Amino acid sequence: MNGKPPEKVFAALLAAGAALMLLGLAVDPLFPINKRLWTSSFALLSSGFSLCVLGLLVASADRGRWMRCYAPAILFGRNAMAAYIASML
Repeated sequence: MNGKPPEKVFAALLAAGAALMLLGLAVDPLFPINKRLWTSSFALLSSGFSLCVLGLLVASADRGRWMRCYAPAILFGRNAMAAYIASML
């Protein structure tokens, strides 16, 4: 990604995700974590969790061992319009 080593990308995504989750937990006393209302604490917590998961996926994809598991995602990513039309049928 952008010529950066995968370890640095993984570390940056994990650090940003952890920071967002901690910030969401810190804001929780002011704005309780509530999915139905999409409070700012819920948005921070869920965004941080998503960044951590993205970091794990990037790290596993860059190592190449799990590429067979990513084949359906790569197929739909390359044919996004076909996937969209197929979902409507």
